Amino acid sequence: MNKFKRSISIVLAVLLVATAFSVCAFAAEPKEVKILSYNVAGLPVSGDVPYNQAALGNLFNKSGCDIIAVQEDFTFHDMMVQDLSKTLYPYWTYHTGGVPGGDGLNIFSKYKLYNEERTTWRSLSGVIEGGADELTPKGILYTCIELEDGVLLDFYTIHADAYGDKGSVEARSDNFRQLAEIIKARGTSRPVIIAGDFNTAHHLKGEASRNVFRSELIDGCGFKDNWIEVVNGGDYDNIKGYEGDYFGHWDSLDKVLYRDGDGVKLTATDFEYKFFRNSVGDSISDHSATVSTFTYEKTDSFTENEDNMEVVKPDKNRNIFAFVKTLIMDLFKLLTDFDKLLALIGINK
Repeated sequence: MNKFKRSISIVLAVLLVATAFSVCAFAAEPKEVKILSYNVAGLPVSGDVPYNQAALGNLFNKSGCDIIAVQEDFTFHDMMVQDLSKTLYPYWTYHTGGVPGGDGLNIFSKYKLYNEERTTWRSLSGVIEGGADELTPKGILYTCIELEDGVLLDFYTIHADAYGDKGSVEARSDNFRQLAEIIKARGTSRPVIIAGDFNTAHHLKGEASRNVFRSELIDGCGFKDNWIEVVNGGDYDNIKGYEGDYFGHWDSLDKVLYRDGDGVKLTATDFEYKFFRNSVGDSISDHSATVSTFTYEKTDSFTENEDNMEVVKPDKNRNIFAFVKTLIMDLFKLLTDFDKLLALIGINK
């Protein structure tokens, strides 16, 4: 009887070891995705802007990032992408054009992009002053990204209303409310990442739009901020600068938010504010880029996503219509603020 029990014990032990080995061998390992978000300062102004934009394609190629989201990609888009590798980044959103018809938002990706959708902010402030946000259809670019078969990610890049005057702060506050409403109304349970120029910072506790950002997106939608989680120890209330670093190296207007979904866990593992520089060492933009590294892994609750995805193709007629519409609206707004326009160019009535 003892020999029989001993034999059973050995068989059970072998089965347990084999099972454990099998689970370890076939368990899904976390996979890495690296995201770059950058306000490229591609406004149609004089100076080094065209030269700087032309340098970005090769810099992006060398970044090692999987997904690149840009803001203020306007007039010099063709120069910016002329050296951008289609081998490294085969999937692009379509360009909506320069000022005034374009929104300046684009995404370049190693992964397939689906369901592209653009939304203009319902609140914008400033024609001559206050950042002139009303002169372009700034807003939100959404796309669904296929990280691998059955693993989909809702991805947003945004450019919020700029400047600190009362009208701009109120408009920016409503931008964050609108973004939260859109995410909730979309109704998917997929993981989500939002990357872009939010034009507010965590440490600006007295700034009203910062508080709306916190209540609507962090508290209201359950997002985490990559910089806060990786660099600031997960503390959203005590934000400190770091000796020797200036604003843009520690708490920037540019952010990356994320949350889990659909049985896919996102973990922020690294974060960097990076200044891209041209050949003479000058910063290409007045913004730093954000470089975020995540791991994603399937959990026990993961089910393969089978949603119908649509590749959205460029619509040149839409771009022409948007340009003409925005141009007419801009002319009307400029005539409305004609006195300010004259003052801006140094002509007094």
